[in-house]
Amino acid sequence: MEQQGLTRKDLAEYLGSMSRVSEVLGGKRSLSLSMIRSIHAGLGIPYEVLLQETGIKSGECRQVLSGSPFNNIPKRFHL
Repeated sequence: MEQQGLTRKDLAEYLGSMSRVSEVLGGKRSLSLSMIRSIHAGLGIPYEVLLQETGIKSGECRQVLSGSPFNNIPKRFHL
C-alpha cells in the first residue's frame, strides 16, 4: 500500500468491500483466489508475492498440485 500510495478505500475495489479490506489487513481473513487475481491484474503485484502473503510459497503450490489434475496445465500457467 505504501509503495503505491494506496488507501484502504482503494483496496476495496480489489477485495470487494471495506469490511474485507479490514479483515485481510487485520489478519482475520486470507486472500482468496479471486482476490489474488484481482490484485495481480489491477496492481501488477506478482502472484508469488501475493501467495507468500497468504503463507503459501511457490514451491509448496507446485508440491500440492503435483499428482493432481492440474498437472496437465501448460507450463505458462504453472505457479
